[in-house]
Amino acid sequence: MGSDGWSRIVKNALGLLLLAAAILGGNTVSNLNGDLLILATLVVFALALLTLDPHRIGIGPVVFAAVAIASVGIQLLPLGGWGGETIGGAFRGTFLTLNFVETARVLLSLLVALMVFFVTLTLSYSKARSLLSFMYVALYCNVLMGAVQFASRGTMRAGPFDYPLGGGFFINPNHFSTFLLVFIPFLIFSLLYETRRIFAGVTFGLLVLVLLAASSMAGVGLGLVVMLVSVLALAERRHVSSYAVLAALALAAIYLVGFQNRLGLETGVSQHTRLQFATTTLEGIRAYFWTGVGYGTFADAYAMFMRPEDIQQAYVNHAHNDYLEVIFEGGVLALVLIVVYLAAYLRQSIISWRDPFKRSASIAIGVMLLHSLVDYPIRTFALLFMFAVLNALLFHPDRRVKLPRSRTMEVSIGGRKVDVPFERADHRRRSV
Repeated sequence: MGSDGWSRIVKNALGLLLLAAAILGGNTVSNLNGDLLILATLVVFALALLTLDPHRIGIGPVVFAAVAIASVGIQLLPLGGWGGETIGGAFRGTFLTLNFVETARVLLSLLVALMVFFVTLTLSYSKARSLLSFMYVALYCNVLMGAVQFASRGTMRAGPFDYPLGGGFFINPNHFSTFLLVFIPFLIFSLLYETRRIFAGVTFGLLVLVLLAASSMAGVGLGLVVMLVSVLALAERRHVSSYAVLAALALAAIYLVGFQNRLGLETGVSQHTRLQFATTTLEGIRAYFWTGVGYGTFADAYAMFMRPEDIQQAYVNHAHNDYLEVIFEGGVLALVLIVVYLAAYLRQSIISWRDPFKRSASIAIGVMLLHSLVDYPIRTFALLFMFAVLNALLFHPDRRVKLPRSRTMEVSIGGRKVDVPFERADHRRRSV
């Protein structure tokens, strides 16, 4: 079998992994489904090793991945430095982490995410882009499940899931909303640049309706922002049919009404609670800034900094701000990694802006990064794997040419008048 045939097998295996993750990986805690996804990732990575080309990856991603792995691995070395009694595990006093097992799980999750990233990066750009087809199948599975849930007006348990399905196949409606939002830039891209406009239009309409039905204020608010940004960033073509304009206006009206209704249902309790979480987490960061408390140990460490008046019936398992939580767990090295990644993301987005598809990937990544300010969506395998694939698409080494703007002219073909697109002459030098 040739290298192209084997690469196609790797692409299909990776696509099926993304589909499985979107259905089985909607929980944030370790369970049997998560273990199966880890095992499947190892199999896909083993298949990809036969075609893995280090030159296509580049030195930058490799160095960043090595430092990220080291930042977690160093907490698992017997360096000592904590001392005192045990909190959350029997290893305190020997390791830098409060809980050796939880940090080891984080390291394993990081490794499988990097595997997905590198496998996608070594595929050809066309094959990497075709992974979106598998993601659309995953989208429809989640949308249909979400529609059933919202019609039944409650959570439900189904089949192999050991947790109630709160939105699609996710336990958390906020994370389900993030999953939906990621597809908005790509659907607008399809409406403007591809021939499958009917599929994109119908999918976009269903996505918006389910997004409004989901119980996520952040998701609904971000949805409005993502739609506007995607249209402004991708709508380069001047010729838009009147039917498309009318459909867009109708959809915008429906969305604004739903957005207003959602605002009316929201209370100030959520914002106050998130601010309280952030304040307490900042106290923990100041106390353990250099080493962190250990990745995956937030729930144990957060309790050490809670004031008596902040104690509630339910315990706090996450900071609802993933940047603060990661810095609290990983210390100064985690802060450096976040800053380096954000700088690389912004730089690559500017460099790749000439390619509308990469532009869509950049906007989709931005959705996850923004939502991480008020939640922790990437801690699910479903969104973690998508995040890895989207970054591979954005940082893919293949250079693309910006699609030229086009206009149409009316011509007569066989006695029928049709609009035929023609491209503007562009004598500027283009990269190939």
